[in-house]
Amino acid sequence: MEDSQVRIDGRLIDIADNAWREEKLSKNLIDVPPSELPDPEADNGDSHMTIKEQEQKWSDLALGKHFNQSLHNCKSLGRGTSNNVDIKSFACSHVDCNQISPLEMLCPKCQKHFCLLHRYHNCFDIVEDIEEKKRLWNTPREQFAASVKAVDKMVNDNLKKAMQNPKKQATAAKIQLMKLKGKATGSPSVPTTDRIYFLVILPKSLNKGAKPVFVSKDWSIGKVIDSASTICNVPNRNNEMNSPKLKLFKVDGTQVSTEMNSKLVDIIESSRIFSGETLILEYVNPSDDSVNYVLSNCCEYNSTI
Repeated sequence: MEDSQVRIDGRLIDIADNAWREEKLSKNLIDVPPSELPDPEADNGDSHMTIKEQEQKWSDLALGKHFNQSLHNCKSLGRGTSNNVDIKSFACSHVDCNQISPLEMLCPKCQKHFCLLHRYHNCFDIVEDIEEKKRLWNTPREQFAASVKAVDKMVNDNLKKAMQNPKKQATAAKIQLMKLKGKATGSPSVPTTDRIYFLVILPKSLNKGAKPVFVSKDWSIGKVIDSASTICNVPNRNNEMNSPKLKLFKVDGTQVSTEMNSKLVDIIESSRIFSGETLILEYVNPSDDSVNYVLSNCCEYNSTI
């Protein structure tokens, strides 16, 4: 570090004295022309002025002599300002809101003003729009359901006619069997390989639709009737004396079997009935001949599932 330097904040700073100037700068750089030096007498004439008067003087020099309102005949001078300014405010249109806003924010849907808190007021989901959306959404589904219902009715009518034709019963039963397997109910203890499916038409007095059920091929006709009545909620008093007895009938009115202990598998193997066939469950009065009894008016029963 030289004698002409000092250390400030860890840095070396040169001391600018005359000896340093003569050493570091040339003579031409040290001598400044008098024309470039400030005039020390320039402001001597303002020594009698106050600070405010000096500020006004320099403002006039900088802005011009006619800048002041009184010097250029300003037309607005003396008018003053009105304090009766109408300030508009906009109340929120929400029912439970008292918020006032200085700016109007209109909803593009309903053209009402809402504050920032209620600007999302579900105007685009008003009841009319929701109902219209529901209608547009449900229309294809309703049309599809109606089409399926119409097709099912046509198929069921054709199956019903085929079931009454001995030559077409087996084929019709196979077609109906495919439909029943997905809807039938029964005892879960029956193995899948042993299940026999029927569409059981309920007694006319109950005024109920038919119900798909499955039973075991190893059961007797009596147990098949008991199981079907339980699944279909049909009152069964077959074990009571002098009470109407439940019997199973084919759609042509003949009994499936007059013997309650007959095995279902034997009846199926004899082609008396088929898995998937439609059967009618109906009461027979004790006074009627249960052996030779034939059900009449079978076409009047409700076979709709």
